[in-house]
Amino acid sequence: MTIHHHFIYKQHPERYPQQHDHTECWLFTIKAVIESYYPELNKDPIEYTSSRWHRVMKLSTPKELSKTLSKYNIAHIRGKYHRKDMLSKIDFIKRHLQDGPIVVLTAHAYNARNMFNLPRAIFAQHYLSIRWYDDKLEVFYCYDSHTPIRENDLPVGNIKLNYRDLITYRDFACLGLFNKRFIAIKGKK
Repeated sequence: MTIHHHFIYKQHPERYPQQHDHTECWLFTIKAVIESYYPELNKDPIEYTSSRWHRVMKLSTPKELSKTLSKYNIAHIRGKYHRKDMLSKIDFIKRHLQDGPIVVLTAHAYNARNMFNLPRAIFAQHYLSIRWYDDKLEVFYCYDSHTPIRENDLPVGNIKLNYRDLITYRDFACLGLFNKRFIAIKGKK
């Protein structure tokens, strides 16, 4: 499927802000999802969580993100995929993108030169949202709050990752603890 602008998921935030420190990716990712439906909120990202522990530690699990989405009446599916091969994983993500973005926990696996770094991939986790895809280019369009806006020609998101890199980053996340988890956004309740 080739990307066409009228097929891109309609709900997206007005802008994609950059996080301030390395523990805020989940806050900025969830802010972008919530403000896709409620642009009038425009809150500081920390205000979207009601958990005192998560506010202090600035760390979160997919379960906590799910609670936050429910608090704002955003329908979603929190799940785990069991596919083994690369193509099945890519098809799984593309199928869920038909209704809305997907929030995933990945390894923060790339260094300043955008090259894969194994030690970093094993120990540094990172949330981002997948916004759409292009089969012709074999890329996912993502919002990555760690990445400064640098690709202005993107139809949605602020970075594109090729299929293989995104799946590789996912497979290394959190030493495998959360690497098969996802949150697929389905819209307002």
